[in-house]
Amino acid sequence: MKLKRIAVGHGTLERYGDCIQYAEANFMESTLITQQDLKQRAQSMAFSKYKQIKREVHKKEAQRRLNWFLSIVKAKKVATVWLARARAHLNLKYERD
Repeated sequence: MKLKRIAVGHGTLERYGDCIQYAEANFMESTLITQQDLKQRAQSMAFSKYKQIKREVHKKEAQRRLNWFLSIVKAKKVATVWLARARAHLNLKYERD
């Protein structure tokens, strides 16, 4: 099936007056749109949307992993600081006695 792109002007609908609304299609003349072209365009749009969703999922997963890693690093840092304070406190306690 082949659809021909044509230019539609207002001249054909002037006899009906202003009561009917119509749109003007400004397609390039002498170019054909085949059914394969339409399917290919639809598949291309669907695939680009799929890739966009996939990128967003990977980005969220990478951010989740980074947050997990940072939480472990921060927890280790806090534990090290607390351990150092506890050791210093114990050393002071034993030195007093």
